[in-house]
Amino acid sequence: MWTKPLLLLAIVVAGATASGSSALAQGWILDRSARPNELQLENHQVSALINHQVATVTVSAAIRNPSRLRLEGTFLFPLPAGAAVSAFTLKIDGEVVGGELLPAKEARRTYEEIVRNVLDPALLEWADGNLFRARVFPIDPGASREITLTYDLVLDRTAETVRFVHPLTGALSAGHAGPHRDGQTLGAAPRVTVEITSDADVRNLYSPTNKLTVKRSGASTLVEAGGKLDERARSFVLYYSLSRDHLAATLLTHRPYKRRSGYFMLMLDPPVVRDSRRVAPRDIVFVLDTSGSMAGEKIAQAREAVSYALDRLGEDDRFGLVAFSSDANAFTDELVSTAEVDDAHFFVDQLEARGGTNINEALAKALAMLDDERPGTIVFLTDGLPSTGVVMPKEILQNARANNTTDSRIFAFGVGYDVNTDLLDGLATDSRAFAEYIGPDENIEERVSSFYDRVRYPVMTDITIASTGVRLSELAPRRPSDLFLGDALTLTGRYARAGKTVITVKGTLNGVETTQQVSLDLPDVMRDDAFVARVWATRRIGVLLESIRLEGENEALIDEIVALAKEFGIVTPYTSYLVTEDEARFAAVRELDALTPVGAVVRRSERFAPEAMSESSGKDAVEMSKAIWDLKQARVIRQDDETPLINILGQNLVQTGSGNWLTQSNTENAPEWNLKFGSQAYFAFFQMYPDARAFLKLGNEVAFLFRDQLVVVDATGTASATPTDLRSRFGS
Repeated sequence: MWTKPLLLLAIVVAGATASGSSALAQGWILDRSARPNELQLENHQVSALINHQVATVTVSAAIRNPSRLRLEGTFLFPLPAGAAVSAFTLKIDGEVVGGELLPAKEARRTYEEIVRNVLDPALLEWADGNLFRARVFPIDPGASREITLTYDLVLDRTAETVRFVHPLTGALSAGHAGPHRDGQTLGAAPRVTVEITSDADVRNLYSPTNKLTVKRSGASTLVEAGGKLDERARSFVLYYSLSRDHLAATLLTHRPYKRRSGYFMLMLDPPVVRDSRRVAPRDIVFVLDTSGSMAGEKIAQAREAVSYALDRLGEDDRFGLVAFSSDANAFTDELVSTAEVDDAHFFVDQLEARGGTNINEALAKALAMLDDERPGTIVFLTDGLPSTGVVMPKEILQNARANNTTDSRIFAFGVGYDVNTDLLDGLATDSRAFAEYIGPDENIEERVSSFYDRVRYPVMTDITIASTGVRLSELAPRRPSDLFLGDALTLTGRYARAGKTVITVKGTLNGVETTQQVSLDLPDVMRDDAFVARVWATRRIGVLLESIRLEGENEALIDEIVALAKEFGIVTPYTSYLVTEDEARFAAVRELDALTPVGAVVRRSERFAPEAMSESSGKDAVEMSKAIWDLKQARVIRQDDETPLINILGQNLVQTGSGNWLTQSNTENAPEWNLKFGSQAYFAFFQMYPDARAFLKLGNEVAFLFRDQLVVVDATGTASATPTDLRSRFGS
């Protein structure tokens, strides 16, 4: 029976505690026996200054020794491809420490030693790069040593797109680093900041590993990476485009094999608007539920939210107010200018909560105020189900569609769990807007104010997209939403054959109708950026789930969801997995309703309770709506810890309860080659066939199909192989 590999490294840069978690590590501290010491990385920061595609990267941290022993070792750092080593320095406690740059061959030998001793196949990612090595002075028990590392890097650029990569190499399996104790703090996640200076506009900022916060000041753009790094992403990766065009385009693709469809992710970013006064004026109507269920703190917070928005209207904006309970009561029957804001505040302050919930009349009154003169927006907030007037959600939706003759956007807010998610989601989807849900413990004023700050400046509206040339299919989103200040449109889809295609984007840009064409070159083979396929699959599943929620279950849609979920390892309401620990080499993956053997591991997600797909109100319905929205908007993709599936180069692998990765492909007629982990044959194989590294990095026991043969890596098998042996088996 295979056992779970121990992934051991010394300096930890992500993860809060050791218990039940794993973490990333940058560099290694090794003792003379090449085994990791019990050291911690604290106050870890990565700062990059990029000017005209040249990056100066500074890494600073404190290495702490929590043990009772005096420790001494060697610091090893993998250089990213293209790093200018002449500017590479290492400082410890302010003093420059001598080191050496290991050339590729020696670096590879060092890596192979680490892989064998530390059992970390993830290091293969940097095996062809250079390695910097420096001695770390003794660290006394309980003491820390400050280190600063600096290197220069010329960034890759393809057309307008620039790519910055900073290695965060290795992994730590909790509970296995030296005399480790449960609950011991491992270290804090790194703080990553990137400052970009350029004469051209810096746009389409995107990271597949982190959510980004962007701040602009003159010609400088400051990017901060937040959230936890994807544990399988061995680097921090940032893409951005440099463009002065009206619409900046960034294209990322993934197509592992010519005989299979490719995937693309196209990011379209309108011009950077640094002066909000340049944004076109608009019309907005606030519709506020004042029924009896809103009494108390809820109505007080809702009044504050509306007042906040009123104070931030543009000088030339027009607005309206509708309060509704059993009847709908408008501040005025027509839109008014901002000269009426003081009276509007008085109207809002007098609102009291009582009566029923007449949603249909409130929407009709709000929609009647809007005309075709300007873009129209409705902010609709309710905490209840329709109880007076027209109460059937489908009829309310039909009436809203008929009354929305100006193609206005309806942003719906549901407060609490006693709301009809089908109704609110339908109102938003029909009008190319979105719905948000505010939990019972959340502050209404904070959530609505945050929303309003985002959408108060529409930059590009009424967007349509068409393509000529290579046929694009299964696009998501199907109907693009408006873009607001700071937004970028992300379009994902598939293509069957390589070639050139032209995307035509039409819309109203800052109040002016515009048409722009973007030429794309879709490649035959692109094995990098595998996250693109998973982004597409995640968004596609979100679109399909939304269709089922709003239109009812459809067998064809469910079949497609299940197929995508299994292929890409995405948990959905229709897919949960059962992994059994068989005596046979290959574990079985069965449906959740199959007979559960003793020792089985059930993988499912609490976010996707299957019964919630048919519910329209209540906590489960609200959580389902929020989860589907997250899928539709997915940009940062991480492997779900609750699913045992992963997709590599179009091949699915399943993780057993003991941590080993096994192919799900049909291997019945495939010749089997057993390869000994860490042997000469092992390293010769991945050096000759770099595209196999993605499989080998999963662990020291993995089985996968490669060039129609089953490769089984474990502690036994072939230990020696020449290039001729490998070519005779796998080809060139």
